[in-house]
Amino acid sequence: MAPDDATHLVARTTLGLLDSRDGGKSGTWICEGAVVYTDFEPPLAVAAGGTTLLSLTEGIVRSPNGCAWGSADRALVDRDGGASWTEIFVGAGLTAAGSAGPSTMDP
Repeated sequence: MAPDDATHLVARTTLGLLDSRDGGKSGTWICEGAVVYTDFEPPLAVAAGGTTLLSLTEGIVRSPNGCAWGSADRALVDRDGGASWTEIFVGAGLTAAGSAGPSTMDP
């Protein structure tokens, strides 16, 4: 559930990710191929603003809409309630992790 929107839910299922923007009344399937994982079930989270995050073995990938996924060129960690942030990874720039169009259907 998004911390700033209780109606935005993302669930990991055997068919892929199911994204709902209306509290689960309807949903949009995001296929597994779009997020580049098939052999394990990665942890997921929904950030404020609606961005979905997945923790893959290659790093954390994000998507604002479920169609295009990418990884950040750096990662920050907070260990003091948001008072300060420490850079823990610097990569080579934004990298596309995968892309596929979602299909909309009622769950």
